[in-house]
Amino acid sequence: MTKFMKKYAQFMTGRYGVDDLFYFLMALVLITGLFPAFILKNGLSLVRWIIFAFGLFRYFSKNIQARQKENMWFMKWFRPIKKELKFRFTRIRYIKTYRYRRCPHCHQQLRLPINKGKHTVVCPSCNKEFNVNILF
Repeated sequence: MTKFMKKYAQFMTGRYGVDDLFYFLMALVLITGLFPAFILKNGLSLVRWIIFAFGLFRYFSKNIQARQKENMWFMKWFRPIKKELKFRFTRIRYIKTYRYRRCPHCHQQLRLPINKGKHTVVCPSCNKEFNVNILF
């Protein structure tokens, strides 16, 4: 196995490899592969193969600067979406111990412990007080 790994490492020297855009493209290929064939038809199946080929092209490319530019463009678009999804999953994860409310003054998202009833909260961003009612 080490002989194969050495040959692979030698082959990949100077090539771009994986990045966030590659992972996104391969996840897109896998997700579209989960749909039954009668939904995809031929056109969408062809698109799936084109996405897969583009991902492999980027993986084996020796033009590192161009691939980095593509990934920077993608991350500029995808980073806010990724941040929002991560926040949503965090809210679901801690739903038994915390409640999330926005400050009415600066609109900062605050994580509050579950203390049922009405409370006065001081926003750490703008230092203004506001009332919060936590029902459950």
